[in-house]
Amino acid sequence: MNEKLAKEIVSRTMSIIPYNINVMDKDGTIIGSGDKKRLGDIHTGAISVIQTGKKAVVSEEDGKKRMKKGVNLPIYFHHELIGVIGITGDPDVVGPLGELVKMAAELTVEQAYLSDQIRWNETLRQETLIQLIKGEITDRREFAERAQRLRINLDIERQAIVFILKEDMNLKKRNMFLKQLEAAADEDGLIVIPGAGEIVLLKDSRSSQSPAFLLKMAEFSQQYSLRGAAGYVYKGFNGPALSYEGAKEALASGGGGEGSFIDYKEMALPVLIRRGYDRQKDVYLQDIKNTFEEMDKNGELLDTLRLFFNQNGDMNHTAEELFIHRNTLRYRLDKIEESTSLNPRKMKDLLTLYTALLVV
Repeated sequence: MNEKLAKEIVSRTMSIIPYNINVMDKDGTIIGSGDKKRLGDIHTGAISVIQTGKKAVVSEEDGKKRMKKGVNLPIYFHHELIGVIGITGDPDVVGPLGELVKMAAELTVEQAYLSDQIRWNETLRQETLIQLIKGEITDRREFAERAQRLRINLDIERQAIVFILKEDMNLKKRNMFLKQLEAAADEDGLIVIPGAGEIVLLKDSRSSQSPAFLLKMAEFSQQYSLRGAAGYVYKGFNGPALSYEGAKEALASGGGGEGSFIDYKEMALPVLIRRGYDRQKDVYLQDIKNTFEEMDKNGELLDTLRLFFNQNGDMNHTAEELFIHRNTLRYRLDKIEESTSLNPRKMKDLLTLYTALLVV
């Protein structure tokens, strides 16, 4: 029994009956009362209840012991006496209410315990799922047993869907998104929150790869202006971790801007390039990136180059996507060649430029 729970019992009970209620801990100290002046006092009637485990009735007031007339009853939880509840008043009047008050107190304790258990199980469940997607599992047998207790089915082949939240996303909007994602997850989906800026859905791969589901994920990204990505599907125990890592790498490789959703398969080449990059050795790529940043303060040329690459070097389609004239696009590409000595119209040079901007 703690003070917070004692205050809740007092508040609930006194909202129903017009008598003062005291709640005492196992030592007989008043930790909850409608009479705030009595908090911290030792309750003599409660001491009697604790010693005998039975109801104690105080029929006369005793000013010296600060005792007041009333009825005091034990509060039990799982057959253990955890405190005492008392009703101040004439025993003949408040006595009949004693068992009801005792029952209400024990019910409040039980509800608090169940709420704590639910919160604890959810916390443990989240920690377990975070271990799963990050591959931080040292003892597979122990992990599998824990997952089974938490009703996490490790036999399902799962695909990781990752959403990066905006820093300025308010709590109300975040909860709305989470609620919609939970609905889309269905019974086979698992929601994981590795950190404040990220939400992951582990979805059964048999349903996650359907066009309808991927379209819904893309709609979520657009609706909430989030960057989202679907990882590749891997078999085996480490499948969720590999899928999660792939989705994160796809996003880190420059795939998808705000409000967009991408598939790992679309970013396989950029991810491969990033994985093989050695920052200390590839000074040439760093120099290209530095030159680019010096002449492209507002990021206009970078966006142009990325789209030009994604459009397979097609001038017409790139200009249409950027809503610019073909001559404006030509000017931008000439400017890139002039400063870097690499011609984006040549596939080899375009790939070199793209790689430098991707991995550095």
